[in-house]
This record gives sequence, C-alpha cells and structure tokens, in this order.
Amino acid sequence: MKYISIFITALLLIMSASATEIAEPYYPPQPVSQTQQFYTVVFDNEGEAAVAAKFSIYNKDKSPATSVTLQIPGNIRIINALQEAKSLTNQCVEYKSVCTAGTERVCTQYFPDGTCKIYETIHNPCLRQEQQCVRHQQTYSYPYTYHLVEFKQNGNLFTFDLPVETPQSETTNLLLYYKVNGYAKKSAGIWYANFETAQIPHDTDYVRVSLNAVSDLHLKGGQSSTDYLPNFAIAEAKMTTAMESAELSDFSRRIESSQGYVKQTQALDPWESFHVEAEYSSSPFLLYKARILGVSLAVLVLILLATLGIKKIKKPKNTYARSAITGLISSFAIYTLLFTTFWLMDNLSRWIGYNYAELMGLLIILFVGITVLALLFAPSIYHGLKNGAATGMLTFGATLIGLFMLGIIIIILLSIFKMQFI
Repeated sequence: MKYISIFITALLLIMSASATEIAEPYYPPQPVSQTQQFYTVVFDNEGEAAVAAKFSIYNKDKSPATSVTLQIPGNIRIINALQEAKSLTNQCVEYKSVCTAGTERVCTQYFPDGTCKIYETIHNPCLRQEQQCVRHQQTYSYPYTYHLVEFKQNGNLFTFDLPVETPQSETTNLLLYYKVNGYAKKSAGIWYANFETAQIPHDTDYVRVSLNAVSDLHLKGGQSSTDYLPNFAIAEAKMTTAMESAELSDFSRRIESSQGYVKQTQALDPWESFHVEAEYSSSPFLLYKARILGVSLAVLVLILLATLGIKKIKKPKNTYARSAITGLISSFAIYTLLFTTFWLMDNLSRWIGYNYAELMGLLIILFVGITVLALLFAPSIYHGLKNGAATGMLTFGATLIGLFMLGIIIIILLSIFKMQFI
C-alpha cells in the first residue's frame, strides 16, 4: 500500500500542474425579443484591443426608439458605428378577386368524330380571375440595410442617433468598431488582459465575449482563430448612404459566433458590465511556466520513484509481491502516457502549425497505441514466462485493478475541480 499511495500522490501532482478552467459551452443567440451583446476582441503586442461589438436592442417602450446610449470603459476611440436595420417595405394585407373580361373562341358545332366544325368568337365578362391588393401596409423586413450612425460623446458616455427608428416590440442592431487602451497590462513578458463590456440602460438577456490575440501572440486558455474572425477592414469603411451589403452582413454574423477564449453570461441589470480576464504572450513557455515546472518536477519524482521501486522489486523474494507492484506501475504509466498524449495533441497545432500537426498526430497516436498495448500485456507475459502462469495472471490482474482505481480517482477529481487538460 505504501507504493500505491506514493504513485497516487505523484499522479495528483501531474494533474494539478496541468489543470485549467473548463471551457464554457456555447449558447446560441436567443430570439430577437431580447437585448443581447456580442463582442469580438483582438489584443495586439502593445496592449491595445480592437473590438467589434454588436448590440441587439429590443424596444420595450410604447414609442419608437430614436437613439441608443452606451457607456464604454477605457481610453476608447470609435472608428465606425453602423445601424443594421430591416428594410421598410410595402406589404399587401388585404386582397380581393377581380374578374377580367375578354373574348374567346368556342366551338358551336361538332363533326360526328368529335372534332369542331364551327367556331364562334364570344365575349366573356369573366374570362379569368386575378387577386388584386386593395390595402397596403408598411412593414420592416429583410434584407438588412446599413446606415452610418452619428454619435455624441461625453467622457465615456456615448449617445448614438439611429437613422432608422425602432418601432415598439422590434429589435435594431448597433454595430461598433473601436480601439481601446487600458484593458491589458504587461508584467514579466506576459500581458494580463481584463476586458470590460459596455454598460447600457436596459436589462441585458445575453452577453458573449470572444477574446483573441494577433497571429504572433499566444492566448492562454484558448486558441486564436483569426481565419474565422470578423473582417475588421470592412468595419473601417465609411459609408455615405444607406446600403445593403453582403460583407457587412457577414461581419455582423461573425461577431456572434467568433471563436477564441469565449465567455458568456446572462441576465445583466441596467448599467451592469461583464469582465473577462485572460493572459497572452509572445512565448507559450512564459504562459505555462508554472505548469511546465510542475510537470517537470512531477516527472522527476516519478523517475526517482520508479528507480527506487525497481530496486525494491529486485530485493523481495516474494514473486507475487513483485508481480502486483509491476502491474500497478504499468497502470500508472498507461494513464501518465494518455494524459501526456492528450496534452500534446491539444497543443500540437500551436507549436508546429496546422500543416504538420495532423501527420505528427497520427504518428503519436500510433506510437502511443503500441506503447499502451506493451504496458498492458508485456509485464504479465514477462512474469508468466519467468515465474509461472500464476504470477503472469496476477500481474495482468493488478494492472486492470490499478487502471480501475486510478480511473475512479481521476473521475472524482474532475467532477470536484472541473479540470480540463490542455
């Protein structure tokens, strides 16, 4: 039991060194009868954040909304502000059937074989019926049109005048592209970011924030995916008139679903903001230095324990004890190898790029598969051939029992601490 407790302690060291917060699930946007905020944030190597924000504001008032008020923290510079509004169209709400008169040829006499003998042209007062609209109504519907928005600034308080008023029980979208300083501070080569959302005078039902870093920086806790970010160049374009735009429509949709380090919340009160903290650096080793050090120390401890265990195994004359200890060591080695492989596979694309990550991942999986099979069967075969079938079966049984016990411990720890290995 002394050796078992030592190996479990070493396992806990590795798990604590490799743990991080569990990723939050993605909740799809709620129906448009709610007020929602979406942010895509990209930090650069000077601590400045470029922010693409989308505010879906639902008008609960009895009168049309003509402006949107926001308080945006930080040293902010708004580059562009657009309103995404439905088009005003005429829609028919009442139809009636109208007869259209005309002439037509009809047969008045037939031959015995049924073919027409004599045709006559007659007047038909209702040759055909048509549906005609008798009452129209103006409604807001798709596609979206985009309008340049003027705004007034008083410190960090902004009032945006909407070119298209929002009727009661309707939603309008305000798209902002701005840059801001003061959300990130650098210390020992690591940028510590604390992004804060805007504050609005409405209850907010849903907020989603996606943090990213420019391509040459590494983001802790998430992987930047700049290929799927909104096109910021489109957001910088100035418009002189309202227009439909497939590019702006795509820009708006991508803000809602951009990837990266994603955090979400719900049910914010009026003038309440949401904070998202993250770390990024030019070196992944700086971001994970504590974890790398912990894993290195744990590996050294394992090597030391393995060396001592091998020496102890050689001394006892009881072959059954040696077989059992060997099986437990094999089970621990299998889990260590699997967790190490999981961590490598999850970070492989960051280290060597997507082009080579797939091939290298297949080679690693092949190597690990062969190694796991060897650790599972080779010790029992060795002890069975050397000391008899009973010791071989005991070694294999001890391996299975060790895998089961360690698996239960890992599941309990994951459920308690909500660990996720990266």
